[in-house]
Amino acid sequence: MAFVLKPTEKVGKEISRLGCEQLGDAISRLTGPDRLDRSIHEARKCLKRSRALLALSQPAMSGKRFEREDRRIRKIARNLARVRDAHAMMETVDKLGTTGGLLSAAERLRKELGARVASVNRGMDEGAMARVVERLKKAQSRFARLKLKNKWVMIEEGVTNTYRQARKSYRLAMETGQAQAYHEWRKPMQRHWRQMQLFAGLGNPALDVRIDKAQRLSQLLGDDHDLHMLVEAVKAGKVKFGSDMERDELLTTCECRLESLRQAAREEGETLFAPKPREFRAMFANQIGRAAAQPVADEVPNLARADTASETTAGITMPSKPDGSETGLLGS
Repeated sequence: MAFVLKPTEKVGKEISRLGCEQLGDAISRLTGPDRLDRSIHEARKCLKRSRALLALSQPAMSGKRFEREDRRIRKIARNLARVRDAHAMMETVDKLGTTGGLLSAAERLRKELGARVASVNRGMDEGAMARVVERLKKAQSRFARLKLKNKWVMIEEGVTNTYRQARKSYRLAMETGQAQAYHEWRKPMQRHWRQMQLFAGLGNPALDVRIDKAQRLSQLLGDDHDLHMLVEAVKAGKVKFGSDMERDELLTTCECRLESLRQAAREEGETLFAPKPREFRAMFANQIGRAAAQPVADEVPNLARADTASETTAGITMPSKPDGSETGLLGS
């Protein structure tokens, strides 16, 4: 099912509909015939989309209510995290593409990780899975009861708040260069990407550029996180394989790969987060065919130009609107 807002429907009902669909899909994944690792991976994606929807609608909710609903879904995701993390380390070893002298060491590492995966899988028995599914059903029922205002300003504020958080985390990662900072950047970055996905159905090429760039950056940061987890597990002796020399050689390979991933993330982030939050809000509002909720044209270069040219910043086109008119997209 498409994770896209229907432009002809009321936005409050659309958020509730999509949330229920995602949580229902998570239930179907966990009770379906797929392999455990695959079903959990797909279910966790559904939970991340649900949390992105909650973050989008946060301006229309009280702080306590948002924290309560978000915490409940986050807790469900954590119940599934051990299985996903174990399988992610296996996949990370495969992505390294080890050859030569490291090949045999990597095979021994896969064997060690395979034993860990089997142990974690046994922990997710039918009883544990049933409890997760029951919590998901309750979360789905609560999402169905969400009563949100059908106001465009809610969307603008929610999208901008997430962008602001992602941009702040990006800048901190650039300043410190620490692995934890990149990990913290990944979380709001994924929310930003998933919120942008909601508008993919508009068929706007410039907006699609931003969605593609956000997806690529999310993937880079996800790979960075998985690889860092593997490195830390090896350093801590949680997974043992090969000789000390083989271990050090593998860690060196991992560190080189981490630097490559972070360099690519820095380049993507530099473009994606160039606009300030207020500039992004104005560009986003114009991109999908609505005027910004508050007049900010005097703060955004070229936003109110009277000719037919357009400026593009990080995949967001700022079209000229000589008459200053609004074009209704979502229910107001």
